[in-house]
Amino acid sequence: PHLHSTRFFGGEPFIIDIYYRIWDKIIAINPKCEIIVQTNATVLNKKVKKLLNSGNFKINISIDSLQKDAFESIRINAGFDRVMENIRYFHQYCKERSVHLGISFCPMRNNWRELPDFIDFCNRLNAYVYFNTVWFPEELSLANGESGMLKESRKYLSGFTFPDETPLQQHNNLHYTDFVTQVNSWYKDALKREAEIRKKQKEEARKKKALEAKLGKTTPAYLKTIFLENIKIYIDDHRVLSAQEKQRKTNEFFSKTENVLRRFPEDIRFKRVMHKLNEEISLEKIVTALEEETEEQIYDRLMVLYNES
Repeated sequence: PHLHSTRFFGGEPFIIDIYYRIWDKIIAINPKCEIIVQTNATVLNKKVKKLLNSGNFKINISIDSLQKDAFESIRINAGFDRVMENIRYFHQYCKERSVHLGISFCPMRNNWRELPDFIDFCNRLNAYVYFNTVWFPEELSLANGESGMLKESRKYLSGFTFPDETPLQQHNNLHYTDFVTQVNSWYKDALKREAEIRKKQKEEARKKKALEAKLGKTTPAYLKTIFLENIKIYIDDHRVLSAQEKQRKTNEFFSKTENVLRRFPEDIRFKRVMHKLNEEISLEKIVTALEEETEEQIYDRLMVLYNES
């Protein structure tokens, strides 16, 4: 009885059964309580219309495109024509009750060019604009986009102006300019991110070149000898094992190693693999693999490293 305002989100609120039970109680106990519903405008039937006429409802609508094909590719199984018809109903509902209509939009890589049309659309409906930042899926997010795309979107979106006379128009203008500012910020972040990637790639290339120069003077036989010696040292340091058990494991691991390594061509990529085994991968992991995995499994692991080298 003391609530002033409530908000209901989804999924789609108008298909969530328990919401109807809550709404009925709110209307019965506290009919003046504001009930804000965030709908995607796909559901509008007699039940919904009867409900709207019995309570103090305010409507916010989510829509991510004003183009039929684009809309239906984003909102799977939603019909564009039906949704637009429902939006007109919600608009008339809010207009007759002198309550605010809000419309939210998720700017993404596949719809950002529609933002100016979206502002015009909302101004015509006397609806308040809201933009939601999309983080996932990452391939649709502007926030982590490439600098070229963000530069293009910033330039394009900055080229539009809108009426700024009424409080609603001023609100919508502010949200639009704030979003353009956000795009500019993402653009600067992308420049820094891409510069870091280039720097890292350059450093990796330098290290790779230095390693190749070093490995060029090293024979595969020498690298294999170092590898086997490291395994023997690791086993010899295992105090729990008897001398006989240490020798058995050494012979077993040496045999398995030789059988696997002889299947690789002794080229520069093989040398890089051996360098990783000697310098970057812990002996504990190597010995565990030799103990628990078959020769074929170990070969498959090394083949991945070989192909990546």
